[in-house]
Amino acid sequence: MPTAWGPPRKNARKTKLPVSRPCLYARLLLKKFRESPIFTSLKAVAVRFKTNDNTNSVGAKLRPTENKTTNDKPQPASQHPLAAASQPNAVYSALQTLEKSYAFAYLQAIGTSRLGHSIPCLAIGSGAKEIMINAAHHANEWITTPLLLRFMEEYIRRHNPEITLHCIPLVNPDGVALVTGGIPASSPAYKAAQAMAKNHPVQLSQPFPASWKSNIIGVDLNSNYPANWPQARQNKFAKGYNQPGPRDYVGPQPLSEPETCAMVAYTKTHDFALTLSLHTQGEEIYWHYPGHNPPQEKEIATKLSQASGYQLEKVPDTSSHAGYRDWFIQTYNRPGFTIECGLGESPLPPGDFERIYAKLAPLLWAAVS
Repeated sequence: MPTAWGPPRKNARKTKLPVSRPCLYARLLLKKFRESPIFTSLKAVAVRFKTNDNTNSVGAKLRPTENKTTNDKPQPASQHPLAAASQPNAVYSALQTLEKSYAFAYLQAIGTSRLGHSIPCLAIGSGAKEIMINAAHHANEWITTPLLLRFMEEYIRRHNPEITLHCIPLVNPDGVALVTGGIPASSPAYKAAQAMAKNHPVQLSQPFPASWKSNIIGVDLNSNYPANWPQARQNKFAKGYNQPGPRDYVGPQPLSEPETCAMVAYTKTHDFALTLSLHTQGEEIYWHYPGHNPPQEKEIATKLSQASGYQLEKVPDTSSHAGYRDWFIQTYNRPGFTIECGLGESPLPPGDFERIYAKLAPLLWAAVS
């Protein structure tokens, strides 16, 4: 018998519409969508995005410049509506809407960032098996935030009653705000980050702030966990990443940042059987941490790969260590995976969202089945 939860079945019977009533059916579909939580949250974002006042709201800072001629350049990714929906305030608002709409959804802030933004987590369900999915450790990989939000919207309607799913869609709220235009160029935080990028010894492939990967003070959050951190420091310093900057600086010590401390503290208070960290790019699944062989690790990795078409890869030693996945496997000897979504160069273009999600969604459903 089919289960009551899970992704929509491909072979589900389709209702044949009367030829004379297609417009009525379309109106019913539109009405159903407008009553959904995601429409409510996105509508709020759109209102802030279009506002013409000069308030200090996040949406007010995201107003795109109007094109004056047909020869103007395409709208920057940071001014795309998906970027607006990835802002800290917009994400928290969307999660609040879900919590209010479903009695089995529980929202909390697991900590705060350097600039005082909340790091939100929405727990869905109350099953005995706990799974965690996080996104946006890296600022220029911000598209992973709306990718996870989209999955949450789908999963919450057909959730697995045997699982409690913990979703942390914005690990690095300050960095994402910087890259997506939520921090004014006149602010001290923006100017400090800009100076770090300008004075960094390693040449960046993209201009500031699009190239920014770190948190707001120049620490790579996914190189700041206590999993062979000294080796990660040695590897990164050998490549020239020996000071705070746009990417790959491991910090002065492990867990020097409030964002990584929040992730570790939250993990320690739960019993996660599996964790997935969403990153970009490569359409790859990083699995295994040297010296550790969690039970069912290879089986689960293969299942995720088959569901998505993503390739299984083991991280080279020169690039491994001090990541969240590394720390989770080392500490608990349980499966943890880094999912590299999409193809191209980060930040991936918002126009790729649907193509990326089409492959990612089956992987996430496989993880919670």
